[in-house]
Amino acid sequence: MQPNLIERLLWGRTSPARSWLVVPAAVLVAVGLSALIADVLPHANLSLVFLVTVLVVAGKTGLAPALATAVACFLAYNFWFTAPALTLEVHSADDLATLAAFLFAAALVANLGARMRRFVLEADAQAARAESMKVFNMALAVAGDAEAVAAVLREAVRAVAGVDAEVVWLGARPGAVAAAECVTPPPASGWCYVEIRTGQHRFALLRMHRPGPETLAQVRALCAQSAVVLERTRLDEALEAARIETETERLRGALLSSVSHDLRTPLVSILGAATSLRELGESLAPAARRDLLEMIESESERLNRYIQNLLDMTRLGQGALTLARDWTDPDDIIASALARLAREMRAVDLELDLAPDLPLVDVHGALIEQALVNVLENAVRHSPPSGRITLAARVVRNRLELAVSDQGPGIPPAERERVFESFYSVKRGDGESEGTGLGLAIAQGFVGAHGGTVTVTDGPGGSGSTFVIALPLPAVRARAGQP
Repeated sequence: MQPNLIERLLWGRTSPARSWLVVPAAVLVAVGLSALIADVLPHANLSLVFLVTVLVVAGKTGLAPALATAVACFLAYNFWFTAPALTLEVHSADDLATLAAFLFAAALVANLGARMRRFVLEADAQAARAESMKVFNMALAVAGDAEAVAAVLREAVRAVAGVDAEVVWLGARPGAVAAAECVTPPPASGWCYVEIRTGQHRFALLRMHRPGPETLAQVRALCAQSAVVLERTRLDEALEAARIETETERLRGALLSSVSHDLRTPLVSILGAATSLRELGESLAPAARRDLLEMIESESERLNRYIQNLLDMTRLGQGALTLARDWTDPDDIIASALARLAREMRAVDLELDLAPDLPLVDVHGALIEQALVNVLENAVRHSPPSGRITLAARVVRNRLELAVSDQGPGIPPAERERVFESFYSVKRGDGESEGTGLGLAIAQGFVGAHGGTVTVTDGPGGSGSTFVIALPLPAVRARAGQP
């Protein structure tokens, strides 16, 4: 709350250099005002003007100038307004008693005024400290790591003590000074060291030039608050490390499970077909031998896709993926993807809905083709025998959309985000192949690297699923609908 006019007049701050200049000015004002009202008020009441003057000076300056003002007002009151006027003599016993009472009252008012001024200044200082601590805590609340906390603390100490400070970490921190160098400073070094610690952990030392006792207490409070935030940061880091370790173990377990099941399945088929060809040889009918050879080829390609997915996921996880962009015809991407899945597509009814004159896209063609292959293979895997799969391509606003719809069991809304996680597969009934759970995650990674998205919604008529690969197009070409 802002002080009003009277509060500013009584308790406003005055610099020490000007405090003693206030004394003669205040006395002259009191004498002038008393002269103006001397004919209106009784003689004794004029002393109240001088007492108020003493109170104002005490509130503005302090005890010593206030006592000097009290003595000066006593002399001025006696000289100007006590008979005989213009002398310091006092002929009346009543006037002498009045002057004595005035001097005592003036000294008392000076003391009380100075004490009130001290209380007001202390209250202002406490309010300022509380506001500074509030700002400090707000800055700490958004500090993301230990170095950010140290920066906030150094700025706060500079504001409180007016000197630069250094945070000396008692542990491995970037740019930290060795703690052993400053734990036991020379007694006459002029340095002060304040611990930044909680009950269980000692994080750092704050090194600064030795401040006064009051400032040191404020600095200790700042360090205590910083230690609480550092403890929180330490716990957050520990929880994050534990989460990463748990996630790593989960992924490792999922990978081992995938290798032991999904990668062994095509190997078993390949070994079985090769063994049949070796043992039965010419006794097999030509058609049977051809089927076994096609099985070997098909399962080998399937195994190769699984291994390629694992390698692609490793590249995505390590950030080693680079984009060799080129202007590519979407029709070529679609044709190449369908050619790679020709055998799988025999089990379903494929319907193409491709818009004419699709614009060229500036993409890494092989990566987008692999993303489309993964989405199509997922649709085939979850489609019923002879089920219909629709592949549509169209331009929507400034994006090229490749939509793959199937007639499978669909994906519950609660799991539509998780299907793009590595090694995650929607739980189905017994006997249904789940796959490695990498295909959709890789598709999203490849498309996301181009600034696009992969989303899933309900299929046509509310049955099955529709996966939409959306790739951004240059604004002008998207409006024109042509390259």
